[in-house]
Amino acid sequence: MFPETPAAAAALSVARRFCSSALLNHCLRSYLWGAMYATAHGIDHDDELYYVSALLHDIALTETFDSHTVPFEEAGGRLGWVFGV
Repeated sequence: MFPETPAAAAALSVARRFCSSALLNHCLRSYLWGAMYATAHGIDHDDELYYVSALLHDIALTETFDSHTVPFEEAGGRLGWVFGV
């Protein structure tokens, strides 16, 4: 159901550590809905990249990653960049 790669496991570990249960569940649902939509519509996608992105897309809403200097989208994107490098 979910990708089983080192990057996917690391992203899940980060999300579990820093997100509330509600936020983590939202991120997992985002992945599931998007993956199902892509499959149903024949949209080719990188499942690992999409999973990591879905798990971390709102991470900057958490106190630990809220920089208070840039929008949360940018702060979260910076963390996501680490997984893409």
